Parts: sequence; structure tokens; C-alpha cells
Amino acid sequence: MTGLLPEPLSSLAECWELHSLLRRLLTLAVQLSGAELGRAWLVQPQGLVLWYEAHQGRPGPYHGQLLPQDHPLGQLLRRGRGLHPLPGGALGLNLAVSTGRVVGIVELHGATAADPQLEVLGSVGAGATEQALARLGAIVAMVRMAQVHDPRETPAHAMRVGAIAAEIYAQWARDKNLRGPGVDRNRQIIQLAAALHDVGKVGVNPRILQKPGALNKAELAQMKLHTIAGARILAPPATELEQLAMEIALGHHERFDGTGYPGPIEDLWGPEPGEQPGLKAERIPLAARIVAIADVYDALTSSRVYREPWPEEKVLDIIRSGAGRQFDPELVEAFFAAYPAITAAIRPYPEDWIPPASPSA
Repeated sequence: MTGLLPEPLSSLAECWELHSLLRRLLTLAVQLSGAELGRAWLVQPQGLVLWYEAHQGRPGPYHGQLLPQDHPLGQLLRRGRGLHPLPGGALGLNLAVSTGRVVGIVELHGATAADPQLEVLGSVGAGATEQALARLGAIVAMVRMAQVHDPRETPAHAMRVGAIAAEIYAQWARDKNLRGPGVDRNRQIIQLAAALHDVGKVGVNPRILQKPGALNKAELAQMKLHTIAGARILAPPATELEQLAMEIALGHHERFDGTGYPGPIEDLWGPEPGEQPGLKAERIPLAARIVAIADVYDALTSSRVYREPWPEEKVLDIIRSGAGRQFDPELVEAFFAAYPAITAAIRPYPEDWIPPASPSA
């Protein structure tokens, strides 16, 4: 299907993750229209939410401004698909699905052209947005199941771990001189898959997960089984996303020096393993090695009901000193090189983050 789309619109099919999709969509709309300023809005029950603003083709950071649907821009929601004039000579491109329902709006100021591909972009972008929202909704639902057992596993924590993992991977790829659309696609898949790292906690007794004191040996052994439970939930993988999520769930508590868990699992559905050496170094899947860093960083810098977040410098020292023992040294280097991008990437996910909803039909 993507081969039937004019270039560069087919690139939207490679956008798995909502932020990446809306940035790409906005960039294309600005390029096709020659606009000086563009804004990407998502339709939500509470109104229109501004996700990104682009000046001269470059999207800035996530915005988050909310407009009520009775705002003049919201009037476009009743006009269906296509380009529509706005006050002051601006244009509004409705992202409308086949039924005419509008899921988003791209606002364009100073447009110098009306490329016919703009209206195609509106239709293709609407379908891609619905798919990204549905994908995100399914991930959040799985995270919330784990949250019932372990209140620390919030959707915001899961999303931050995903965003951190994506930035570590992107920096690692740059360090390896890896280029091309496949790298960005992998970055997005890792971001989504990493959010499911602790989904297996749904299979652990909540009394163990919520115990205020230290776990005894038997409880610790049960808690460690959440890695295998998570992999079982995601097996057999039908997509690249599920395959990567399964590897992450199983391996994100492995340690680079081989002292982590659960170690080699020959048969995912076989008897639960007892005490055994963990996987070591490159035997641990790359995505799991990445998420090991991302999970520790976010867990320690986030507020919990039983403790305040640790000081940033203390957490960074823990990650730095863990290189070669708990963490892959190359990935620790990538983490610190990507640190400014990481702090920006997690900003959209405060602890009270509310996942975006798919607009009702």
C-alpha cells in the first residue's frame, strides 16, 4: 500500500510512535505548503491540544497548549476533510478519516503553495494518527494491568522509560555511524516496546510487590519471575514490536557482568529456572541492555509514595559507576552523550500524565 503513495508521504507508514508521527506530519505539511509557521493539533475530549509548532520547517519541543473546541480553530472540526481557510489568511488542514471524522488539525501560516499532496497528506495522516493512538492505547492498557499489582508501574513511568531508551539507541546508532530510515524506525519501535518492560508484574503476587520492607529469599525469587511472565504474555510475537518487547521484558534485569537474572531460558514455557548465572555482555539483547539503564535512571529520579526522588547527580554517578558491571559501557557513554535529549524527551510525561484518547466515532 505504501508503494502507491506519492513520496515522501509513504514515510508516514514508518511512523509507529505518536510524537514521531506528528513531527513528521507537520514537517511534510510545512514543506508542501511553503508555510513559515505550522502547528499540529490533536483532537481530544477536553479540546484541541497543541503538540508541535514548527518555524521554517523545524518542529520545536512538545507544547501541550489546550484550546476549547469552541475556539475558532475548533470550527474546522465540522468541515470535514481537506484544506480550509482560517482568519488572517492562514490555512487549516483537517486530518479526517474516511467517515469524515477529524482526528487532528495542521494549522499553516504564510503558506505560499497549495500542493495537491496536502489533501492526500490529510487523509493518510489521519489514518496513521488513528493507528498510532490505538497502538499507544493498547500499550497503556497493558501497563495499567501491571499497575494494579505494583502502583509504581505508572503509564508515565513506562512512557519515560521508552523515551529514554529511544534516545540512548539513537545516540548509540550515531556512534556506530548507522544511518537511514531504518534507524529511526528502530528507535520508535524500541520506544514503544520499552514501555512494556515490567508488564510481567501482573503475574506476581501484589503483596510481594507492595511489601514495604525487604523481600525474603522466597519472595525475591517470586518477584524475579516477572521477567519470564512478561515474556510469556508477549509470546509468541507476531510483530517486530512484540518481539522486541518480549526480549526487553525477559532481559532488562540482566547485568553486563553476568550477575543479573533470569539467565538463559531455553524453553519459555518450561519449568521455572532456579538460581543460575545471568546472561553476560553482548549475550544480553541490545534493547534489554538499553532499557536496563533507562529503567534505573527513571526509577531513581522519580517521586514515589515512600520516598522523594534521588538527587540527579547521585543517580548519574550510579549509572557512571555501573559501567562494565551493571551496564554496557558503550551504552553508558551513549546515555551521557544523549543526556540533554533525554531530559527533553521525558518532559511530556509528568507523573500525572493523561494518555491521549482516540476521538470517539
